[in-house]
Formats: sequence, C-alpha cells, structure tokens
Amino acid sequence: MPSKFAPPGESAADLWAEQSNLNGIILSGVAYGVLFAISFQALLLFLNLPTMGKPIQWTWVAHISRWRHWGSQGMSSLTS
Repeated sequence: MPSKFAPPGESAADLWAEQSNLNGIILSGVAYGVLFAISFQALLLFLNLPTMGKPIQWTWVAHISRWRHWGSQGMSSLTS
C-alpha cells in the first residue's frame, strides 16, 4: 500500500526501516546518557574514597573507565 507521505521511489517498508533506525539511535542515545551519568558518579565515588579513609580501588576505576570507553565507541559508531 503506497503512502501519501513517501517520496517518489520509496515504499512503506523503506519508511518503516528508516523510522526504526531513528528510534534505535534515539534509544541508544538515552542509554548512553544513563551509562555516562552512572559511570561518572561511580568514578567520583571511587576517587573520593581517600577522604573517607579507604584506599582507591584502581581495578574498579579501570573497569568503569573501560565500560564508559566501550559505550562511547558504540555510540560513535552509530552516529557516524
């Protein structure tokens, strides 16, 4: 069934695929924002441990940094 909003030469399936891709990118952006906020808060917590009398746990800092790096790479691959 042709859509009255479709440009010439594009089917309804093409429009559906483009809309699904846009929705996926928006959802990925929201998830990346949540990941960034949580990782930032966790890094602040682990780096402020010396003020609480505990040593910095560098393995956890590296793990959180690695996850944020992977999330940044994934998000940049979607938007390029």
